[in-house]
Amino acid sequence: MGLSMKEKQKVIAGYRSRYHNAKRKEKAAILNEVQFITGYNRKYALRILNKPQAPQQGNRIIN
Repeated sequence: MGLSMKEKQKVIAGYRSRYHNAKRKEKAAILNEVQFITGYNRKYALRILNKPQAPQQGNRIIN
């Protein structure tokens, strides 16, 4: 049984900042880990890791 979409998003969020601060060889290792854990295609995992993190939406009061 694989991970749910929310679990995959949490995995990606955890690796994203590490990926941005890593050197080339470290990035390859992180990409391999993400690919193995999520089951994503390598190119798709790369795109997701390079994507800026979306701001979290909290409870907003609308007048």
